[in-house]
This record gives sequence, C-alpha cells and structure tokens, in this order.
Amino acid sequence: MNDVIDRKPVLSRLAWVSLSLCLFAVPGQSSEGAVEAERPNARVAIVESVFDVMTGILPGKWRGAWADGTAENPTSDWTETTVEYEVTAGGSALIENFTDEQGRPYMTTVYHKDNNDLRATHFCGARNHPRMIARHVDLDRRVVEFDFVDVANLKSADSYHSRGLSLEIESDNEVVITFAGLQDGQGNTRVFKFRKETVQD
Repeated sequence: MNDVIDRKPVLSRLAWVSLSLCLFAVPGQSSEGAVEAERPNARVAIVESVFDVMTGILPGKWRGAWADGTAENPTSDWTETTVEYEVTAGGSALIENFTDEQGRPYMTTVYHKDNNDLRATHFCGARNHPRMIARHVDLDRRVVEFDFVDVANLKSADSYHSRGLSLEIESDNEVVITFAGLQDGQGNTRVFKFRKETVQD
C-alpha cells in the first residue's frame, strides 16, 4: 500500500487542475488507504519520511530549464536555470536557491517541518513571500504538493504570486518542480526540470 497523506486545501484548488503532477487518484488504492488528518501519528511518520528523502537526495547542484505550462505541454521556450539545495538549521530546514543562466540568484524556497506538517515559504522574484503547506504526499512516487496558506509583502491582490507548488523526485538524479501562480485573476503554471550535476573526483 502506498504511503499517502491528503489534506483538504486551505483555499480553492486554483490552477492545480492543470498540473501534470497531481496524484489524487492513486491506482489500486481505496480512500481508506489515505492517511487522514484525524491520524496525526501516521501523518507525522510520513512527513518525517518524505523530509528525510528530500534532505537525503536533493542537496547539491542541479542544472536544467524552465518553461511556462507543464512538463508535457510547455507553452513557451525552455530557458536554462540552476537550482542548489542545502540543509541548514540543524537538519530542520532545506533551502532551495534558483539562479539564472548568468548565475544570478532570483528566487528561494525554504522547506521545513512544523510538528505534524511540512511547510514551504517561497521568496519570489516578484518580491512577495507565499507560505504553503503540504496537502498531498506520496512516498512511493516521491511527490509532495503544497497548497497556498497566505502571502507576505504582496503589493495588490492582482500582483503575481505563487498559489501552489509541486515537487517530484523522479529519480536520484532528476527532479521536476511546478509552480501554480495567479496574476490579474488568471491562473498559470511554470515547470522546472533538473538533472543533478555530477561531482568529478
């Protein structure tokens, strides 16, 4: 049986329907197989496990590209980018730093546990800071989906800001990150595909 945690979204599922990484229906698993919010001990175990996977595999430098749309259906050209992960704060936080093709940093996400939850704070290039909480975790597929909670430093309700985040570790050397955003009342997605940089001896 898959180890899955499901949460009810804090706000609407805005733009998540277009994400390629949604895993609400897990083949071969009934609804009884999901770990519900009423089972905090099981949820804590899954949060601990997925955070261990993230901090065990992700640290280091990854090279790839981003495009608007989804991995299967990009709606723009691919642009080169790099992401680097670092574990900090005594192993309690994972920092995700994005840099452009010139090596300039442009956005950061910090993942951390919060008792029986997994949270992410995204420091966007648009200079706002959405806070999100893990709504769906699938350990077998190594997928974590985060839902919007609130946002700091937003200029106006129409300004661009992220409303969701999906992280899929496809293998020990491949990761896909998808952001769901909102601007002027319109939802959009942007996908990042990375391969881990090989360390030369």
